Amino acid sequence: MAPLSESSPEPEAASRSGMAPSPELSSEPEAAGGLCRDAPGLEVPSMAAAALPAELIGMILLGLPPHAWGTVARVSRAFRASAALCWENMTELAVVVGADGRIRARFRWWQSAQIPTSEVPGGRSTERVPDAELDGEPGASDPAGGWCGCLDVAGREIGEISVAELSVLLQRFTRLQSLALRDLRLTGRLREGYSRHPGQDATDSVLALCVYLLTRCPHLQALSLLRCVGDAFDTAPSEQRVRSGQPPPCFGRLRSLQISEMDGPGTAGARWLVRCTPNLHLLDLSWSDANFGSLLELPRAIERIDLVGCLAVGEAQIRELVRSPEHGSLMHVSLPSGMPFSVVHTCLQLPRLRALECSGAYSDGGAPRIAIEHAELRALGLSALLLNHACCLELACPRLQRLDLRQDVFVFEGISGLSLACPELELLDVRWNAQLQLKVTAPMAELRSALLEGCAALSAHMLYNLVQSAPNLEQLEMGECDGLRVEQAVFALAFAYALRSRPRLRYILPSGVKGVGLDAEEW
Repeated sequence: MAPLSESSPEPEAASRSGMAPSPELSSEPEAAGGLCRDAPGLEVPSMAAAALPAELIGMILLGLPPHAWGTVARVSRAFRASAALCWENMTELAVVVGADGRIRARFRWWQSAQIPTSEVPGGRSTERVPDAELDGEPGASDPAGGWCGCLDVAGREIGEISVAELSVLLQRFTRLQSLALRDLRLTGRLREGYSRHPGQDATDSVLALCVYLLTRCPHLQALSLLRCVGDAFDTAPSEQRVRSGQPPPCFGRLRSLQISEMDGPGTAGARWLVRCTPNLHLLDLSWSDANFGSLLELPRAIERIDLVGCLAVGEAQIRELVRSPEHGSLMHVSLPSGMPFSVVHTCLQLPRLRALECSGAYSDGGAPRIAIEHAELRALGLSALLLNHACCLELACPRLQRLDLRQDVFVFEGISGLSLACPELELLDVRWNAQLQLKVTAPMAELRSALLEGCAALSAHMLYNLVQSAPNLEQLEMGECDGLRVEQAVFALAFAYALRSRPRLRYILPSGVKGVGLDAEEW
């Protein structure tokens, strides 16, 4: 064999380093033109993969399913760096659990990944990542476990998963910040969760699950449990759970906790859990039987609380929470159904309140008017409001954007009058308030949707004033508004004015009204 020349190792060294060999060092004439022939009829670019621009590598990766990124990452360091960046920006991952108890390992990605671009120094371009599914578990080379920040484990037709399988799944994701378990049948034993919380809560399996998940995922900032059942919630291990004098754990990273449509922790367990989460900002206990005994146990940092359908919470507990000076940071409050209207008024005293919701509130007072004034309120939901007397609701909220006063059915016990001084209102929903008399006292340039269906007492003059005060109206529903039939000429004028200034207006007309489809010039 002929000896190698001194210059021959240079192309080999260059290929090992991932750099393209220069045309001068190539022995093939075609290489100087940028192509080499490894097989008959096959032309392969001589430029190495590492020499590709970073944005081009990113485009290649975004065109592939995520489970292939681990394989592509082995090409070179440049590909590995781009793959790691893609995984880092893929913040949401959904795992589907079949009804037969098997984890299909199907992952859907819907967050956008950001790939650096060389056009602008330090700039970033956003590309859509296509949905993809895995037929099996990701390989060991996949860096998904190191980068994924949000994991959503959902059951298909109440999929079954054991505690051991869940533990294996969570071990792959070391940096989870958000975890959701939905529609799952959880089987097995939660020994680790029981060993961390006090012995007096030995039968509190929901608390044990929360502690288990927070211990397994120390970086969690949001935990959501929705409609989870199974024998893991029925039995508890018989061994000793905690040593006397052992300090309770602290889950200081947790900001959001949701336990909805399932059994909640008991009174002692709920108090213990909130003491271990001092930085909790959002607490959602909707449609659960969780009971704190006293809501004063909630952390001072709490800003959002959802108690819809929580029958264990009474009006006295709401009052003491709202009046507590330590919980003045509350911004979003959703109350249980059927609260007295006086409780709603008490909540409106919160200085930082942004959203208030209470369905089925009632008032047995005899005041002819109810005034609501708040400088920071953005959303107010008082659906199914019941009054036993004629009462006018006067709203003076300069920053209110959404108002929901709808009734579930056609009722005469709703509000009889509504006075609006809300210049930033975007959505007005007063459906099925049969006696409603509408009065607009301030222009509403931001109003986009007015849902008036079933307001039988609404007159054509009221509609005309509403249309004049809302120049950007896009949706207008007037079905079953019988009062508009009385003055059809005025109604037609108001409707024609609305169509002329808003050619893309979506509307539903009341039945029995004639001639409203004509142009304004014909009236």
